[in-house]
Amino acid sequence: MTSNRPRSVPRDGLDNPVFEGMGPAEDLIVSMSFLPGLTDSQLRQAYRWVRALGNSPARGDTGVSPFKTSEPFVHEHLFHARIGNLRNPRGAVNALISELTGSGAQIRDSFFACWERGPNRVMVPRRDPRAPEGVRVAPETQEFFERLWDPDLDPPASEVAEELMGGILAMEELVLEHRGAPLHFPEARIAYGLVPFERVDATGPGEPDQPEAVAASSAADAADAADAADAADAARTEEVRIALIKAIDAGWATLFKAPGKSAARPQPLSSDGSADRIDPIVARGRSGYHFCVESVTLLDRPSPASCRFREYELMEAVLGAIEEVGLAPVITWQRFGTPLLVPPVKRPDTVEIQLWEPA
Repeated sequence: MTSNRPRSVPRDGLDNPVFEGMGPAEDLIVSMSFLPGLTDSQLRQAYRWVRALGNSPARGDTGVSPFKTSEPFVHEHLFHARIGNLRNPRGAVNALISELTGSGAQIRDSFFACWERGPNRVMVPRRDPRAPEGVRVAPETQEFFERLWDPDLDPPASEVAEELMGGILAMEELVLEHRGAPLHFPEARIAYGLVPFERVDATGPGEPDQPEAVAASSAADAADAADAADAADAARTEEVRIALIKAIDAGWATLFKAPGKSAARPQPLSSDGSADRIDPIVARGRSGYHFCVESVTLLDRPSPASCRFREYELMEAVLGAIEEVGLAPVITWQRFGTPLLVPPVKRPDTVEIQLWEPA
């Protein structure tokens, strides 16, 4: 991945089949960043597109604007809109992208999501049709663990919607999080929920207890073997840690940062809060690794009235590390937060992630 390559969520952008068949009943959320920023001429192009869409005969109800309140947000470096009541919103946004890039605009990164009415008529992100639906099952159960590892079983769900209703307070106003399609990467299983685990001392448990009858030479041999195993475990943990930091560094280097501002990449935190550290763990006889990141380092503000947390981009980076060091293509994760004004909305605080060694 090169530093000048545009990033998109999802990876295949508007070509993702989640956007097929969209019409007036669905909403298309679109965010784009530009570096360098749009020129005056390109800004005028964007404003002309907004005005034309606002009066488009392709609206489902010609008396209703396709844009939501406070949107679209058009800025030199950012564009954000939630578009509904339109017969072909994907085609309309593709036309804007083609016009801007045709005039020389450089998109740094972009985000797209289709929202539709769920079974209870509430708007929710549409699932990628290629993704398994996933099964809601408690992560502390044997069933969760079996579904996590058995390719013949439907996996646990990659997200739990009611636990991922996020927002922030900005200028004493509640800004709700907008999410994309539930996490899906065809090369991996991602499950929402943390498997109960025990942390392992990265330096090893020390010399094992030995019966008094064991000869001194045998005890020494056993201790030497244990020390060698401990050293190998510590070296493996360090290998995973370095690969993880390298992958996050590379992933965040390609994301938008406002000119003149620095954006710290997420730092893996160990259980004692040490930065750029991970904990070796064991769960149900399988070895793995655990760390968390602070959600504030994932926060994206594509407009004053919107926010998003870059969990998709974090998972992309983690999968890169998994591939590099040969971990199992399985991620378990969970987000934790602080309740805000309107339950069940929470301010995201941390994301905890577990990675696993192959069997």
